Amino acid sequence: MSLAIWVWHRPDGMRYAIEPNDQGGYDTVVESGLEARLDREQWSTLEHARSRFRDELAARAEQGEEGAEGALAELDRIGA
Repeated sequence: MSLAIWVWHRPDGMRYAIEPNDQGGYDTVVESGLEARLDREQWSTLEHARSRFRDELAARAEQGEEGAEGALAELDRIGA
């Protein structure tokens, strides 16, 4: 497991992360804490990895989900 460059822990136990991988790209990780399920996708660039989460996170922030606005700001910051 790599050191994540971005992580968001949702109140329902879900963890979203972007981690560098050993092929020079990035992995997006969605982990369900209760079921211990791990979904990992590989991306060639940080921008592609960010876009995997950005739309969903923006929608959750608009709905007022706890922590989503801050997580979105951090996600945008790593791509700047």
